[in-house]
Amino acid sequence: MADPVVVGYEGQKFIIDTNTRALGLYRPNYAGAGSFWSARETGGDGDAAYVVPASKKFCLLQHNWTCIGAEGQIFIYDHDTADSSGGTQVWQGSGVLDLQCSTPYYREFAAGQYINMKSDATNLNWTLFGVETDA
Repeated sequence: MADPVVVGYEGQKFIIDTNTRALGLYRPNYAGAGSFWSARETGGDGDAAYVVPASKKFCLLQHNWTCIGAEGQIFIYDHDTADSSGGTQVWQGSGVLDLQCSTPYYREFAAGQYINMKSDATNLNWTLFGVETDA
């Protein structure tokens, strides 16, 4: 019997099987200050917003960000519409000039939902790591 493949961050662990996958997401750097952008799938179609598939959930485990050239407030929203304002704000933080920040953060996003992000910083690199699994 093979050892199970386990993925996770901090205290959140998932056994990878045919219905579970580790997933990297990002916010396009060209999104611009004050705009709402949905996360895109790393290695996926860069122009398509990631939406949690039917009968699945996305468990956000950790995210990293760097504000380049300016500081600003940054926000994550749970929303049923891509690239759109509104929804439920689920996280807020500050981007410090040219400092890479990382934080563990557990949040589940249900099927049909988008992970929308907004920043007051003009130039922001933002990546998220989580697991897509059965709901």
